[in-house]
Amino acid sequence: MGGKHGHPKANPLAHPVSPPARVLSPVSEAEVEAVAERDFEEWAAWVDREIAAGRDPFPPERSLAQGISISLGAAAGIDPELLAALSDPGYESGEFGQQFGQGAAADVLPPGPVLAALTEAAVADVTQLSDNQLVGVLQAARRQENREAWKKALVIAEFARRRVAEFEAAKARGVPVHCRPGQFPGEELALEMVLGPVQASHAIDDATDLVTRLPKTLAGMAAGLIDESRAGVIALHTRSLSLADAALADDILAALALELRLDQLMYKACALEKKLNPEAVKARRERARRTLQRVEVRREESGNGPTDQCNLGPKCRRHHKAKQSPGWKVEQPEPGITRWTLPNGRTHTTKPTIYSLGVLRRSCLSAGRCATLAGSCIRGGARWRLRRLRVGPTAPRPRRLPCR
Repeated sequence: MGGKHGHPKANPLAHPVSPPARVLSPVSEAEVEAVAERDFEEWAAWVDREIAAGRDPFPPERSLAQGISISLGAAAGIDPELLAALSDPGYESGEFGQQFGQGAAADVLPPGPVLAALTEAAVADVTQLSDNQLVGVLQAARRQENREAWKKALVIAEFARRRVAEFEAAKARGVPVHCRPGQFPGEELALEMVLGPVQASHAIDDATDLVTRLPKTLAGMAAGLIDESRAGVIALHTRSLSLADAALADDILAALALELRLDQLMYKACALEKKLNPEAVKARRERARRTLQRVEVRREESGNGPTDQCNLGPKCRRHHKAKQSPGWKVEQPEPGITRWTLPNGRTHTTKPTIYSLGVLRRSCLSAGRCATLAGSCIRGGARWRLRRLRVGPTAPRPRRLPCR
């Protein structure tokens, strides 16, 4: 296997020979411009052909869509093993419960999208969880609930701020009283969240105080450590204080809220308010004792018939003022049915409560007292008016008379 002179033949694959380097000749700017002009002419000719064929050569512009980015990495303080388990599709749902044992990764995890995903996976089959893990999942759900209350406080405070800005702007323009927009934010919130007027007013006051005056309590809610009830107690008993005293009370009560029951925190907050501002506490109690609610009867222009007690639609004084404010609209499509349109454009319909006379009479008899029946009800398509009668152990059965 030798060569011509007895030397072994060289294997060309053992030592491949590199091809000679290609030398690129420099390109002048004139040549580059010529190529670009030729490409443009070809593209223009293609556009002309497409237009001549009746086709649109230009694609429509896409609208910009807002995206959401969620970081689940080490920057969020998540254990890498826990993150890997969460990302593994083969991870059994029962194994997620192990992460909620006392001292485990999920037991100390702050509220957020990862904790929400873990709790959803853990409650898929709660029968596989031990007592220790059940309590861990319960604590995690509570932290998530407290953070949601923090979000709600931020939203309600911003809603109230906008209504106050509208009211102040109308006041500066000289708009008459009760005709200014933004004057009834509590009524809007009550209809949207199905709350009573007192609850809606407290929600607005609490949220505003938490955002503007109580940063420590608000931070505890964001961390999932302080719930909505405790935050409401702190806001209530610091509302009469000055900014300096409110900041001091916020530091004290936010720390106590982590370890005290609700009734214990309420006692501490009340004692602290009495110490810092006793006159305001006394004035609030006197005002609450004197405050009464009036009900006014006014005519509703429904156009469905004569004005009588079947279609008057009586409202309290505050709601009568609200419906006359700009942006509010109240309609009565039929007797007893009221449609409210709020300044934000949403509509809500209220219907009367239908009471059973037999149940009402039995409840009065069982209580051993008398009651006065007056109003209207709907039975079998006919409207009936109840005669004012005393219902008691010896009173006759109420009679139903048709409306005239």
